[in-house]
Amino acid sequence: MRIATASEEILVGDRLIPAPRGVLMNYAPHAPDRPIDARIIALNRDATEAGRGWIVTLDKGSRNGLDVGAVLAIYRVVAPIADPRPSKEPEQIDPNGGEPTRFFQPERLLRVPDERSGLLFVFRVFDRVSYAILLNTTDPVFVGDYARNP
Repeated sequence: MRIATASEEILVGDRLIPAPRGVLMNYAPHAPDRPIDARIIALNRDATEAGRGWIVTLDKGSRNGLDVGAVLAIYRVVAPIADPRPSKEPEQIDPNGGEPTRFFQPERLLRVPDERSGLLFVFRVFDRVSYAILLNTTDPVFVGDYARNP
């Protein structure tokens, strides 16, 4: 036997076993039958970010209504941002008790809608976990991003 390429290291003592026969399946892309709210829990090759063509692991499986061929939209939670508009609320005294004559405006935050960053296609489903391939992305995909019905 000759090893032409390898994706990971091969050590003395490693064993070869026959690969199981693959099952050919026809994939028909479709939206899930019921609402799905899954999280991306792992990326291929232990990367920190992923893009088009990468494999991701989802925390939902057949028990949650996912099946082979399901297409989900990927979203990233955007942190709240400071409101740049002038406040109409009255100024308050410094709560730290530093100076009783010091006034301030409490910072107001605006909630920003979650940002859609791509689509994924589920190709392997187990009871509680699934594997999917990223079809297209506008931004990098990270562990913790979530996927839901498009």
